[in-house]
Amino acid sequence: MPPTTLISPPPSLSPLTRPSKPSLKRKRSILPTPASQEDLLVPQPKKHRVSFNPQAHIRHIIPATRDYDDAVKGRPIIEKSLDLVRAEVRRDIERHHGGMSDGFENLTRVLSVPFGDEDCLSDAMVRRHIVALTSMVNRLEKNCSALVYAVLDMDWLGRDESFYDLYKGFLAALVSTQGGYTSGVLRKLVGFFSELPQSVGRLPKYPIVHRRELRRRVHETLKYLLSLMPAASSILSPVVRREFPKDERKPKAVTDYVSNVLKVLEYAPELKGEVIALVMGRVVKIDVQIQVDLEDFEDELGEALLDGLPKNNGVNTIDDADLSDDEESNDDDSDVGEGEPDAEQERLQDLRKAIIKMDGVLDILFTHYQRIFDKSTGFEVDDAFDSLLGQFSSNLLPTYRSRHTQFLLFRFAQTSPDLVDRFIGTCISIASDKAKSHILRFSASSYLASFVARGARIDPSTTLDIFYLLGEQTKEIRRLQERTCMGPDIQRFPVYYSLIQALLYIYCFRWRDLTTVDPVELNIYDYFDLNEDLPWGPGVHEVLRANINSRFNPLKVCHPNIVQQFAKIAGQLRFMYVHDKVENNRRVKLTRSLLLPSAKNSSLSFEQRGTALSGKVDERAFQLEAYFPFDPYRLPKSKRWVEEDYVGWQPIPGMDDDEPLLDEDDDDDDDDEEDQNQETEYADSSDEEEEDEIDDEHVDTATDASPGEP
Repeated sequence: MPPTTLISPPPSLSPLTRPSKPSLKRKRSILPTPASQEDLLVPQPKKHRVSFNPQAHIRHIIPATRDYDDAVKGRPIIEKSLDLVRAEVRRDIERHHGGMSDGFENLTRVLSVPFGDEDCLSDAMVRRHIVALTSMVNRLEKNCSALVYAVLDMDWLGRDESFYDLYKGFLAALVSTQGGYTSGVLRKLVGFFSELPQSVGRLPKYPIVHRRELRRRVHETLKYLLSLMPAASSILSPVVRREFPKDERKPKAVTDYVSNVLKVLEYAPELKGEVIALVMGRVVKIDVQIQVDLEDFEDELGEALLDGLPKNNGVNTIDDADLSDDEESNDDDSDVGEGEPDAEQERLQDLRKAIIKMDGVLDILFTHYQRIFDKSTGFEVDDAFDSLLGQFSSNLLPTYRSRHTQFLLFRFAQTSPDLVDRFIGTCISIASDKAKSHILRFSASSYLASFVARGARIDPSTTLDIFYLLGEQTKEIRRLQERTCMGPDIQRFPVYYSLIQALLYIYCFRWRDLTTVDPVELNIYDYFDLNEDLPWGPGVHEVLRANINSRFNPLKVCHPNIVQQFAKIAGQLRFMYVHDKVENNRRVKLTRSLLLPSAKNSSLSFEQRGTALSGKVDERAFQLEAYFPFDPYRLPKSKRWVEEDYVGWQPIPGMDDDEPLLDEDDDDDDDDEEDQNQETEYADSSDEEEEDEIDDEHVDTATDASPGEP
């Protein structure tokens, strides 16, 4: 056998067999299997054993695996690159769509941890997740809402500007791609209108962001989203209505909300109608409730409550944005006194909050409209005034006991003669419209009389024109109805009596304008010394004389305070003497008018309204209410807007009683009660005596001569 050489093939190989190349592919048989993993613990030759410390803190290394549970269990979060975060977010969302939601739920749970918590993600990791989710918004469908709302609930508004821009981009991509989340996004933004505490801008490790900047970011984001999706305005409108703070909320929450929602109109003017209607409706509701609550307390207590409020009311609006967070005051909601308040103290405190709320909101509305009337074009002013007129017709006119809201119209109607004419024309149109209800026509007459009487910018010629116009309307009613009139009857002729009361009220306040002399130069003593009557305008005497001495007997139906004041002024000015008429009316019983034949289709709604709202019984239920909407404005902060446009009570020279007409709401004084007691003495008289007295009254009212007229 030949010796083996180095180039000889191995003996096991055939001489004819060609050696194969070594394979780089490992055979599966040499890999450990689950059944033989214990072999991994046996030392292998030529290999070094490597062990890992499970408590080691590894950062800035891309790991082969990750576990979101680390954030929940208190272990440190492993930092990951943006590419890895994108890949993991994509995988979790895709698996969630496929029915495997473990990773998706962990992702949602981690993003829900509040910022500043020891288990929260780092700022860099949050940014990477926002970027990753922005790239995946097309897959964030309805079944991913838990993850989406976890992101919407995170603290983003008070972080730095770069994070804010990143988050705003996510919101824009979300509403543009997944329209179903638009309402939720808008609801979160609108929620900041009333809820924006200092803590939002004081996040750990971030510079302080003041409220001015926070509000700017909210509105900038909302404006950006509306520009991307104009159709979102139709979604925003019901959101704004639904998020309006409830009545029991703090005054500052309501005033901040109104300020912010009015600011929305700067970049979403298409919402103007809905927003103004919402705000005005809520303000009117608060206004009426305040008047009802004030009447439950003693007059002195209610007046002290109004007079004791500070002018700033402790309420700041978005216009106070130059204040720092430390300077911004909290709501002035502290209880009066110490200890637990009793029920009456709690009611007073609630009423005080409502008044502060009302005052603050009206001040904001005055500011809003003043900017429009100062800086806008004629078209924009007309549009704004049309909006106020629309709210007047739909909201204010049908509402009884609104005390302050209507002064918005009072203020801005006097900014030009054209707007004065438009408001007066609206009142006259409603008051003379037979298709309108008696209540609306009465209310329109009250608004007209109060506006003419109290408006400082109403010129004398306008006052005379309105006086003549109302007189012509009463003349027409007398022509058609006086033959069938059997005595004073508010049920049959409510519109007529409301017109007469308007005439009396205008005369009491603007008698100087009803003369032919310049009111500034008028000195009544110059005429009295010469024993001459004042030069009254043509027809002024005739209008009042004909109505007062008619069968309708309006001095019995009009409110007693107005009648008494008219009698004093008219007598002092030697215009007309009606004291005898007033005394004779004490024997006239208005309750008897219900026994008289009524006109067809007459309604009891007018009397029922007066009885139900005023709580009056006996004859007072059949007299007109002393409702003049522009009686003195009492809210301390917003009062400044109407002071220069308002005519206060001016006493008549030589009168012993210089008390203002109805300025103190004393419509139930002792004199009225005494009159009612005297009238009830006749209540038990026989039917025959009643008929005789009624006949005597008809004879008295049918005479043409004015009793005691000089």
